[in-house]
Amino acid sequence: MDDILDEPYNTNGLGCPKKLGKSPHKLTADRYCELVLLSPLATGVGAAFGATLDLKRNLDGLDESLEQYGIGSFYQTRSKLDHFFNIAYVSTAFLLIAFLCSLVSSTLSSLSLSKIQ
Repeated sequence: MDDILDEPYNTNGLGCPKKLGKSPHKLTADRYCELVLLSPLATGVGAAFGATLDLKRNLDGLDESLEQYGIGSFYQTRSKLDHFFNIAYVSTAFLLIAFLCSLVSSTLSSLSLSKIQ
C-alpha cells in the first residue's frame, strides 16, 4: 500500500534519472502514460475543429434558407454567432498548439530516456 501512495512522488524523478533508477519497466510505463494523456488531447482538437466547422456551415445553410423563403436575414444575431465561432477557432488553435508542444516534449523525453538505458 505504501508503494501506491509514493508513486506520484516517484514520477517526479523523470527529470532526474539518478533518483528514478534505470528501471526500464518504469520508463516504459511512463511513456505509455504520456501517450494515454496525449490521445484525448488530440481527439479534443479534432472534435473541436470539426464541430466548429459543421456548426458554422449549418448556420450558413440556415441563413441561405431564410433568405430563399423571404424571411430575411438575422444580421445582428449572425454577427454575434460568427464572432462566437471565430473565438471557438482561436481556442481550438490553442488546444492544437498545446497538443503539438506535448507531443514534442514527449518525443524528446523518450529519446533522452532511451539514451540513458
